[in-house]
Amino acid sequence: MSNIIKRNVPGFIGMLFLLSLSWSGLYAAGTSGNSSLGVSPCPLTSALETPITTSEIKLAIKNDFNGDRKSDVFWRNEVTRNNLIYQMTGNLISSQANVDLFGFTMLGSGSQSWEVVGSGDFNEDGKGDLFWRSLASGQNKISLMNGTGTPDVITLTNSALADVKWKVAGIGDFDGDGDHDIFWHHDDGENRITFMNGTSQISTLVVNTISDPLWEVVGIADFNQDGKDDVLWQHDQNKHVWMYLMNGSAISNGGGAGEHVVYAAANWSIEGLGDFNADGKGDLLWRNSDNGRVWMFLMNGRSISNQTVINSLAVPGEHVAFTDLAWEIKAIGDYNGDGRADVFWRHSTFGWNHMYLMNGVTPTQQLNVTSLPDLNWKLRSN
Repeated sequence: MSNIIKRNVPGFIGMLFLLSLSWSGLYAAGTSGNSSLGVSPCPLTSALETPITTSEIKLAIKNDFNGDRKSDVFWRNEVTRNNLIYQMTGNLISSQANVDLFGFTMLGSGSQSWEVVGSGDFNEDGKGDLFWRSLASGQNKISLMNGTGTPDVITLTNSALADVKWKVAGIGDFDGDGDHDIFWHHDDGENRITFMNGTSQISTLVVNTISDPLWEVVGIADFNQDGKDDVLWQHDQNKHVWMYLMNGSAISNGGGAGEHVVYAAANWSIEGLGDFNADGKGDLLWRNSDNGRVWMFLMNGRSISNQTVINSLAVPGEHVAFTDLAWEIKAIGDYNGDGRADVFWRHSTFGWNHMYLMNGVTPTQQLNVTSLPDLNWKLRSN
């Protein structure tokens, strides 16, 4: 993949930024002392379009810990190591509780090294589970979640992956068997997938090595609607985006090497992936680090299916919002159960929380969520 920087591909996002400079006076971006994200140019309505049926929604809802087919929010306090779950219905917290996710106090010996590094439904009960890794020992555990109740805990052993230079880059169903698998990336560029059958490890297979350490997995999603999750990479320096369409441990596109999607100006980064328009394909949410603008690519495989015309020039994607940079995108999930991904925001100074309920590129509702003023509380498992 390191040869991507040699490709001569038009810098669509770079052009977009230059053109968008002329928009900077159109929309306010301040908070004015309250928990609003600022004025969005997107029209708001009081109701969503007709929801798609349950049978059309993929079996696993991201971070749905109680099985109600709505994403929930998992918090971890970086100082106390306590864990908190918000069970969500739209922007409303239907239940919240501090949870002991190991079956013993997280303040015990060695607890500081354990972190949540991913989530997925490992026991196929329709509830999201949490994948933990000790950053000191390389041990792995799965908390099998049941709402806010104390979960069963499974310990995974894999001596080949005990090296702490192996990182969990993402969790998804890469072979389409209905079980969530684990995508690993090593600091030296090696990649592997551990294929799971529930909580049992079936095999760990090698995926292409990437020698350039500046490539980072920015998300896992099914981009071509084949029932198998795919891997999206972005280069930290030149901002190229590269896609692996997966078939088990094999990369099915680009002759087995993946394919280029787009490259961006240095101030644009991918903030999250989700199916925002309910077409069964993952989409990309971008953020501009200079002006706070949010932009969306609706994807069809590696092709960008939506575009905007600016000064007679067609550029890929569409505008979503323009916000104060103190507001940070912290999670993507389906919080109201309509089959469309939504956006969870947190204010970096005041601990305010906010939600965009989305219909494609449009925030149909912008809603406050109960604040957590203690900034040591961090969202995990996104």
